[in-house]
Amino acid sequence: MKPIFYGGIIAALSLIPIQATAVTIDVLWTSGSTSHNDGITTLASGAGSFDPSSNGSLDWNLTFWDGTSDPGFDDYDVFVISSTCNYSIGGNCAGSGFYGNGVNADGVISYGSEIAAARGNRTFLSGQDADYHYLYDGSPGPVVDDGPKGFIINAVNWAASGTGLGIVSMTDRISNDFGWWTADGSFLKDELGSSPFYLNKEDVDIGPGQNGFPINEGLTDAGLSNWGTSSHACFGDVDGYTAINLAGSGSGAGCGVTIVTSKSAGGDTDGGDTPDLDVVPLPASMWLLIAGVGGLGAMRRRR
Repeated sequence: MKPIFYGGIIAALSLIPIQATAVTIDVLWTSGSTSHNDGITTLASGAGSFDPSSNGSLDWNLTFWDGTSDPGFDDYDVFVISSTCNYSIGGNCAGSGFYGNGVNADGVISYGSEIAAARGNRTFLSGQDADYHYLYDGSPGPVVDDGPKGFIINAVNWAASGTGLGIVSMTDRISNDFGWWTADGSFLKDELGSSPFYLNKEDVDIGPGQNGFPINEGLTDAGLSNWGTSSHACFGDVDGYTAINLAGSGSGAGCGVTIVTSKSAGGDTDGGDTPDLDVVPLPASMWLLIAGVGGLGAMRRRR
């Protein structure tokens, strides 16, 4: 009877959660039009339920930034810059932002040094305008996980899971080679040089051997393609970066549609080293039970 008794208690104890964790990341996002902000708010509210591989997810604490004052970049895990193509000193679309999303890069340029000071080890740059296709286009739209929705959530979670302030930027151009990434005052100018260039592509492929990267969780080539112009920019080779999504066949084939900092390209998306943990303590009765089992074991050894 003793083996059954002890085995039953051990089995029961194995079912007791020692602690429950709710990992939340602090997300700073460029503010835009009402429809833009409302859509991103909806995306953020559902981020915690996106878990196609059933290996955990992250909740988002979302803050919008209008670019007019220093938000305290050190207080955030990740800074997301929506698709944009204009700022006060130039650009290639009207002041309404990228197809009317109301986002511009004025604040990103003005506070370039502050962003650089807070910046950590993970940066995600893409020629894809996933935010636009999630918010407005309807194709693939906000419901499909294998598309703009999953692309954005993976990018934010990955960038937030490093050290310091992670960076996520969707495309900075729609019609020519003039965007904020390499403009004077940009915190990215020196490292990117002349690499990014304007290129409209419909077919986007995940890089060879990178399907298993957490940053590509739940995504496929088909899900990243056929958005009705899936990408507007591409990158040549950039020191310190790895292309995780590539332009498909035709003009510019093989260039980097999305590039990320190389050392963390295959890194996890678990919230990094500064998650907010909500620890749920065991009830006192459970601790007494554990202590009792330990005492019975000690008595048995003495006999």
